[in-house]
Amino acid sequence: LLDENNISYSKKEIHVIQAVFNLEQIVDGDPENMAGDPGKLPLAVVSDAEIAGMDVPKGDVIFSGYTDLLQKFMALKETGAV
Repeated sequence: LLDENNISYSKKEIHVIQAVFNLEQIVDGDPENMAGDPGKLPLAVVSDAEIAGMDVPKGDVIFSGYTDLLQKFMALKETGAV
């Protein structure tokens, strides 16, 4: 559609995998009130090698797309094991 309308763009492919995480130790609140099981939560994973300027230490994770709205449904602690 962009080509058909002569709209310029750039394309970057990022490899994404799905993994199941146990977030029980970082969920702030009662897991019983969550819609899903925080012990088996599927999330998209991207390597920091795919993102220019990003270097996440081994054993660490960074959550992206965690908005104020999502925080109302699933508040997360600042630190904890996943």
